[in-house]
Formats: sequence, structure tokens, C-alpha cells
Amino acid sequence: MPPPPSPRKSAHSSRRPRRTRRPTPSPKLNPRSNALALAYTIRSAAENKKAEDIVILDLRGLSSLTDFFVICSANSPPHLKVIADEIETRLREMGIQENGREGTAVSHWIVLDYSDVIVHVFRKNLREYYGLEEFWKDAKVMR
Repeated sequence: MPPPPSPRKSAHSSRRPRRTRRPTPSPKLNPRSNALALAYTIRSAAENKKAEDIVILDLRGLSSLTDFFVICSANSPPHLKVIADEIETRLREMGIQENGREGTAVSHWIVLDYSDVIVHVFRKNLREYYGLEEFWKDAKVMR
């Protein structure tokens, strides 16, 4: 039986194979500090729309669900919607999408989930009723 035919040699066969350049890895960022920066960005967006009594609860070490809660109050259903929309818009402009949005202005409570940071925008009476700050009283409060 004859040996198999040898592969055809092209004019470029004497060159080394082209090596693709690997992208330079981005520097490792501390996810904890990124979550804190995100929480402060959310606070700034809420302040921009006149949200009231804005607090950041540091839940690191207390919750496996998230690192921070940002909690704020609105005066009316339209105000509540405007605050939540401003937060979404500001973060979307930064390339950050939420994992979910629950509630409506009519329900008096909107929750925005950004994994490491969860935002609660309440009407004042509902915020007092649910008392998240009291429930998470062991969390460090950042204003």
C-alpha cells in the first residue's frame, strides 16, 4: 500500500504560525470597594431627585444575599417612580444593568436589585411599617 500523500506546501509554509495577541488582563478590582462605590453612586442619583432620609446599610458579614442596602423615602407615588428611574438611568449610563425590579409607584415600594447592592425606595409610611433599618440594626449605617 502506498504511503499517504504529503500535505501541499504553500509559499507561506516556512513562516511560523501567527500568534494571536492576548488581551492585557484588567487589574483586579476589589468587589467590596466596587459595591461600596456603587452604593454611593445610587445615593447620589437618589439625592439628585430629592429622595429623603437616604441611608446605606453595610450588610457585609451579616447577609449572604447582598453587601449593601440603599434605603430612601419618597413623598408621593410619582416621586417614588422618578427616584427609581433616575437610579436606573444613571447606572445604565455607566453600563450597569439591574438584575431585577420589583414593585411600582402605586405599591409605594420599588426594589432595584444590583446583586451587591439592593435599593429600596419607599413611601415614608411603608418604610416605617416594614422597618428594614430596625430589622438590620446590626448593620453599620452610612449616610
